[in-house]
Amino acid sequence: MNITLIRDNDETATFTVIRADGTTPDLTGASTASIDLYVKNTIYDLNAAALAHYAIGTGITVQSPTSAGAVFTCEFTKDLTTNISSPVTLVFDILITDNSGRKFTAGQGSTISVVLNASR
Repeated sequence: MNITLIRDNDETATFTVIRADGTTPDLTGASTASIDLYVKNTIYDLNAAALAHYAIGTGITVQSPTSAGAVFTCEFTKDLTTNISSPVTLVFDILITDNSGRKFTAGQGSTISVVLNASR
C-alpha cells in the first residue's frame, strides 16, 4: 500500500483487509477488536517514536466489519504533514486485533509520500 499526502491537507484513505489465508478479520464491536496504524520515519522505529498513531475512534472508522474484506478509513490530519519542508517518504503498518484476539500486521512497510504544495 502506498499513499500520497499533500502537505497541510486533511486526507482520507480507505483500506480493505484480507488475511494471507483469504479470511477476513472480524472487526465488529470496537470493544474487543482494534486497529492501530502507526506512521514512522523508518520501519525500525518503535511505536513509541511514531509520528502519528491512529486507532478506532481516533482517526479510524470501520466501514464494513465482516464483508469480503474488513473495510475501514483512516483520516490523516494535516498535523502529520504541517512541519514538513521537503518531500519525504514515511512508512506505516497496521496492527489488527480481531474479536477472537488474533493479532496480525497488514501492509507492513507501506509508504506515505508527502509532497509539497505551493499554497502555504
